[in-house]
Parts: sequence; C-alpha cells; structure tokens
Amino acid sequence: MPTSNLMQGLFGSIATDVSASARQLAGPRHKPSAEESPRRVRGRERPALLLGVFFLSLYLLTMGGHFDSPDEELMFQVTRSLAQRGALDVGDAGSAERLMPGLALTGVDGRSYTHYGLVSSILSVPFYEAGRVAAALLPSRFSELVTRFAVGLRDPFISAGACTLLFILAVELGFGSTVSIALTLAFGLGTLVWQYSKYSFSEPVTGFWLLLSVLAAVRAVRSPPGLAWSAVSSIALGLAIGSKISTAVALPGLLMYLAAAGGGPPKMRIERCIPFVLILIVPALGLAVLNTLRFGNPLETGYYLEGYFWHPVGIAGLLFSPAKSVFVYAPLALLGVVGLARLAERLPWESAMFFWLVASHVLVFGGFVYWWHGDAAWGPRYLVPVVPFLVLPIGALLVWTRGLAHRLAWGAFSVLLGLGIAVNLAGVLVDQRVSFVYLSDAAGSVQGPTDEQRWDPLMSPVLIHWSQFSKRLASFVQPRSQSVSLVSGTYAKESVDPLDAGEAAKSNLFPRWTSGSAAFELKNNGQSAQFTLEYLDNRPSSLGPAVVQLLVDGTPLSEADVTRTHSNIPVPDGRLPWFVEARLDSAVLGRNSVTLEVRSQKWQPARDAPPSTDIRNLGIQIWAVRFVSNGQDLAVSEASLSPMPVTDAQPWSYELVTWFYTPPHLADVWLWYLYLSDLPHWLMLFALVPVAGLFWSGTHLWQRLRSD
Repeated sequence: MPTSNLMQGLFGSIATDVSASARQLAGPRHKPSAEESPRRVRGRERPALLLGVFFLSLYLLTMGGHFDSPDEELMFQVTRSLAQRGALDVGDAGSAERLMPGLALTGVDGRSYTHYGLVSSILSVPFYEAGRVAAALLPSRFSELVTRFAVGLRDPFISAGACTLLFILAVELGFGSTVSIALTLAFGLGTLVWQYSKYSFSEPVTGFWLLLSVLAAVRAVRSPPGLAWSAVSSIALGLAIGSKISTAVALPGLLMYLAAAGGGPPKMRIERCIPFVLILIVPALGLAVLNTLRFGNPLETGYYLEGYFWHPVGIAGLLFSPAKSVFVYAPLALLGVVGLARLAERLPWESAMFFWLVASHVLVFGGFVYWWHGDAAWGPRYLVPVVPFLVLPIGALLVWTRGLAHRLAWGAFSVLLGLGIAVNLAGVLVDQRVSFVYLSDAAGSVQGPTDEQRWDPLMSPVLIHWSQFSKRLASFVQPRSQSVSLVSGTYAKESVDPLDAGEAAKSNLFPRWTSGSAAFELKNNGQSAQFTLEYLDNRPSSLGPAVVQLLVDGTPLSEADVTRTHSNIPVPDGRLPWFVEARLDSAVLGRNSVTLEVRSQKWQPARDAPPSTDIRNLGIQIWAVRFVSNGQDLAVSEASLSPMPVTDAQPWSYELVTWFYTPPHLADVWLWYLYLSDLPHWLMLFALVPVAGLFWSGTHLWQRLRSD
C-alpha cells in the first residue's frame, strides 16, 4: 500500500461486514470494489466515527479534572518544562520540599529528572498551551488548576482513540461490524479503561500506541508485502516504549507474528520484518541518548532495579486477588481467555500474539516488580495497555460458534458486560484514593493497604467505593441537620501510632492536621456554646510553639473568652496535648450560623524537621474538638460541601491535592468541582457539548445495532 494512503487506509474503508474469505487465516481483508458507491464506503467508516464521538463525549463528561498521583504531577512538570523552557527536568518540583524522596533523580547537571517516558509528556504540550490560554482569562488563583485540567484532557482523547482502534482491529480480524461495535462498547464501558480515562496516567497512552502497533502488524501480514504497515507497527511500538519502557516486552510477540503469520515464501516474511527491526533502532538510540544526557549512562533509565526481583505473589495478585485481579476490573477477560482457544482455531498466530502480550505483562509486572499492585491506583494499573487483547478474543465466540454455544457466549457476554460497568462505575464516581486511604486507616499504616487486605473480598475497593457513594448520595438526598460541620482547612484523618489507636478510635474525624486554618460551621440558632480544642504541637523547638487563634466570622475572639492550658497527662505515645477552651456567647448570639476558624502558623516537616519526608504545609494536629450548648454535646461531622482551597497567594498546594478525595464529594467529576469553586457557574454549560455528542452518537449506534 503506498505510504501516502497509509493513514487513510488505517482509519477509512471499514467494512460493515466482511466476506467469508476475510475470516480465513491468510485471506486478505475485504476491499471495496471500484463499482461501490461513495455512500456505501462512507457507511463503513461511520461506526468508527460514531464510536469515537461516543467515547470521547462520555470520557469528557466523566473525567476528574485533576491529578491523582505524584506520577501525573511529575509528567506534568516535564510538560511544563518542555513548553516553557524546552527542557526535560522537573524544575523545583523535584525539591525535597515539594516531592517525596525517590520520585525524582538528580541528573549529571544537578537538575531533577523523572524516570517516566517522554512520549506522554510531549503529547500533553498542546493541551498545556491551551490551558495557559484559558487560565489567562480566569482569576489567577485558578491558573494551576486550569493548566492541569487542560493536560487531563489528553487521556479522554487518547482513550477514545483506543476504542476506535479496537473497532478497526475487530473488523480486521473478521468479526463483522455489529460484533465489533459490541466489543468496542464492552471495552470502553466494561473495563478499567473507562476509569483510567479520567486522569493523566501514562498507561492509556501506552495502550493506544501498542494497540496501533498490533493493528498495523495485522495489516502488514494481510497486505503483502506489508513493508509500509510493518514500518507503522514499529513506529507505534517505539512510541509505546517511549511512553513506558516496560512495553519492550511486546517486541518478541510482534516480531514472531510478522515473521511467522500469513502466507507467502519465507523470504517475503523475513523482508517484512526488516523495516520493523531497523526502525526500532531509532527509539533505542534515542532512549540511550536521553539517559546519557540525564543520568550520564545510556543504560540508566531512572527505574530502581533493586526493586525488580522474582516474587510470584504479584502474578497471583494480578490474576486472582479481590483488590487487583484483572478479572475483577475487567470481568469480560474471563470470556476472553476462553475465546483465545476459539480464536486459535482460525487465527492461530493472532491468538499467539495476544497471549504473549498479556502473559508477558503479567509475568513482568507481577513477577518482578515489587510495586505490582500500583497502589493507590484503581485495579491492576500496569495491565491497562493489554486489556484490548483480553476483550478481542471474545469476538471469536460471538461469531464463530453456533447453537447452544452461541447463545451461551452472548448470554455470558451480556452478564459480564453489565458486571464490568457496575465495577468500574464505582471507580468513576468515587476518587480512587478513597479506598486507598480507607484501607490504610484500617491497617493503621501510612504505607498503604496490606497484602492481607488485598486478598480479603470484603476489603475490595469496589465494595468500598459503592459503600462510600451510597453514603454520600444519601447525605445529599436526605440532608442531615448538622449542628457543627468541619468545612475546610484540614487533611484526611491520620493513621496513628498503634499506642494511640484506642484514643483515636473515639472519633471518626480526628486526629487530623490542619493546613494552618481549619473552619467549622456552627448552626445553633444563635444560642451560646462552649468550644474545646485538644491539639498536639509537633513543631520543632527551633520554630517555637504554635500560636493558636480563634476567629468567628473572621473576627478574632476576645482573649477574655479563651483559656489555654498545657496538659500534664500525655496521650498513650507520650506527647502532651494542649487545650483551648472558649466561650461562644456574644460572638454567636442572634446568628443562626457562624464560622469558627482555628488558625495557626504553618510549617513543613520536610523543610523544618529533616529527615522527615512529609511535604505538607501543616498547622496543628487536632486530636479532638467538642461543642457544647445548653449542657448537650453537639454532633460534629464533615461538611457535605467543601469550598475549593485556592487563593491568589497559593493557587496550588498539597491541601488542594488532598481536597479532591478528603471531603465526601458527591462525584469525582469536573462538573462537581466546578460547582464547588467560585468560578461562574455558567461555565458548566460547556458540558452541553459532550452531552450533545453522546446523544447523537449513542442514538445512531443504537439504530445501527437494531438494523443489523
């Protein structure tokens, strides 16, 4: 196929149904005849367009609009450096005061670099530039948030593109238009691909390029001599490796397929492999040069090889654990494994390639990577790039079976698709870090969930997320009459020393650190109340003790109404708490609602108390609070609506990072966060664009499926 027609051939002329010859192992794919009308050819292209619009619209509507991990933040900083300075370092984001140790490495030039591939960061540059333009039109306090939101748009586009590629490949394999549409809908809705479209991880980018590489390899085999398609496959694989270096494990499987699959003499098959191998030399040399420039060694990638050793528990975890099994987060993969055998009967080399891609990723990440679980990510994060190859074999069962087996295949497909949607909708509606924090607190650990928790079915993040969502929904549908609400200014409840576990268990809210200013809303119908604060001051002695000030609706409370004492009775771990008691009489009389602010100086452990690695800006650690009115304790709970903590002086902070998962947000979608910000609410009307796209494409897809 001429190179000038290559990309047109990739995304165009998709057959509504394929001829019987296309279902044979070595048969060429169906091509439209010269007599076919343009309308009929356009009709073949339309399902791919409809699916692309459908998933782009869906993913844009359900994206989080924020980052969820240090990985995303570091890749964002590389994008920023590329856009602003043409550099590859992460700037001052790699300092000990802004980043936990070990996440960035010092290069030979003294700058901080990350070990992540450059492809994802490079793809984000246009989105970053668009974000800078948008940020210039909004108040400066939203500048950092808007640029990150813009970069977050990358993965909805990439994930929608992957759905389109999967449809094209399914048709190429001979499954027909109807089944290919069904497989694409299953892939985009019923697997963890949907959840990963919300953020800015590198896995969706890696998966897109890997899927394109496989599609091009299939077309190379079916379009002799296939040299141009072989080149496309190699380029795409190079980009996948440039996004995540571990994708190099796919190389043997693709090379095996190009060399062995299809008809023709051995010489032709060998020649087909030549451009594939030669072009891969370019990214290999590029990576060597990049490593030399950053770390002074062509073989130094920045990954910690001491963390790579054989520990098969990870393999079992990726396959069978309730917390991280690929079969939990992509239930259709169960049917896909069965479908591999059926696929092998007609397309043995395609089946072998799919098996290699999945098995190699499971073995590498499960068997050699200590961080196999990818906490706090949703499900088996590192297997996201190979999910397509667990879904595609299902087509063999849906198309190439008859009678009872055919009905059973469709029945199982429907059930598993529904289950997959239910599972991953939990990850779409609730931020993935919620279950991570919940399990960490349950384990009393700051290092994350334990292995025992990952194997406990009752501790599955899916169940935790649905439980959390039901509670949050109930609080909005039937709002409680909250006398006291913790509105803002704190981090999540802390995991405590086991010695203090009994004391901490008395409260569902505390202990927790403030960010320098914690706000409580008191709704007591203007009646007087008494406030008691018990806190711990962990500041180093060189900074002096914290000065705690109480303010009511922004006005400092008179010191005549405040009593401060330093307890001589320690908490179980030996620390001595402070008590602040205040009378809220004249300050609240006649007011139905007031805001009580607990303000203190900020400090940062990583800066002020090394070797601590805590990069948060902290105030005091609240151990307990108590509000009493008319001799009765007033219940204290977390507010349903928490304002976004951004200011002109501090447009980006660790408090803002944690804000996206600490309060009980109704849904982890950008529209909700926009509603909670003080940006104009008319900006929410932009959601009408993807809503219209979803309605248009969904209607036409439904009509297409019904007509077939």
